[in-house]
Amino acid sequence: MEALRARAQSQGVEGRIHFMGFRYPVENAIAGLDLLVAPSEQEGFGRTLIEAMLVGTSVLASDIDAHRETVTSGLNGLLAPVGDVCSFADQAQLLMRDDALTKRLVNVARELAQARFSSKRHVQEVQNVYFKLLVDRG
Repeated sequence: MEALRARAQSQGVEGRIHFMGFRYPVENAIAGLDLLVAPSEQEGFGRTLIEAMLVGTSVLASDIDAHRETVTSGLNGLLAPVGDVCSFADQAQLLMRDDALTKRLVNVARELAQARFSSKRHVQEVQNVYFKLLVDRG
């Protein structure tokens, strides 16, 4: 954390960055963001992206397999090439300046996340697995 604070200070942006530390529950913290940026080079399933979508926070993520499972660039968020800092910066600025685009992305993201990743859908999918196992055994 101290290294991050020092880097922010050396870049002259320490007054614009808030190091929030651990938060539980996370929904309120994510909902308070202007933009969730996920620049991962590799990652498992992108649950944080879904959490952001469900609370109405726009998403900008690296274009990796795990993020493409939840984000279709231009439909429910934006994807940037892995490690392309300029692309991330350009797309972040676009989202921060284009309210109409951000609103459209956020609305579609919330709708798709609720349809694909809600608790109700999860329960139904688990029930389907058990039902299939029972049918296949019988």
